[in-house]
Amino acid sequence: RDGVAGLHDELRRQGLPPHPGQGPGHGGGGEFPGGGGTRPPGPGRPCVADAADPAQLYVTLRTRLRCQVWASPACEKPAIKHCLNEVVSDKGAHPGLGTLDCHGDGMHVTTVQADGLVISTPSGSTGYNMAVGGPVVAPSVPCTVLSPIAPHSLSFRPITVPESSKIEISIPRESRAEGYRAIFDGSAQGSALGKGGSVLVEPSLFPFPIINSRRYDHDWYVGLN
Repeated sequence: RDGVAGLHDELRRQGLPPHPGQGPGHGGGGEFPGGGGTRPPGPGRPCVADAADPAQLYVTLRTRLRCQVWASPACEKPAIKHCLNEVVSDKGAHPGLGTLDCHGDGMHVTTVQADGLVISTPSGSTGYNMAVGGPVVAPSVPCTVLSPIAPHSLSFRPITVPESSKIEISIPRESRAEGYRAIFDGSAQGSALGKGGSVLVEPSLFPFPIINSRRYDHDWYVGLN
C-alpha cells in the first residue's frame, strides 16, 4: 500500500493524472487504487476491501505512453502528453488522402498513405486499434501496436514493435491534406499539427497499476468473454 501511495504522489508531482479515464473493462469509479479519490467507491472497491487474504490480490503494471508534440517546425518546446490507451494521428475532416512519415528508433519505417495512424498500448488494443483491424494484445505483452486507419496501400498492415521503441510520426511538408491533429485517449482536446509538425511517442516511466483478482492475464481473458 505504501508503494502504491508513493507512486500516486509521484504521479501528481509530475503533473500526470493518476487515473486517466477508464474504458470498458477497467471497472470502478474514477479514483486511484489505494485511496485519495473524491468519488464514491466504485464496484471494484468492495472486492479489494473485503479480501480475506491480501496476498491473493495481484497488480498488473499497464504501460502508459509519453508523447512529445511539436505542432510545427517553429516550436521551441514540445507539449507533453500522457495516455494509457492510444495516440491517434489523423487528417481530421480533410477529404483528401493523408500522408504521414513513420520512424521507429530513428529508422524510417514507412510513409503512411491513409486517413491516419493509431499507436496503441496493449491496454488500448481492444479500442480504436481493434476497430481499424489491429490485433488484440494481452496486457502482459510488452509491445506497441501501429495500425493504419483506412490505408491506401496494401503493403502497410498493423505491425507490433517492442514496448521500448520510440515512434515518431511527422507531417511531410509536401502533404496535400490540411488539418492534421494528434488525439490522446480519445480526448476532445487534441493537438493541431501543421506541416513539418511531429509527435514522438515513447513508453512513460510511470505505468498504471491495475489490481486483479487472479495472476497474470486471467481477468483480461474473462473480460474478453
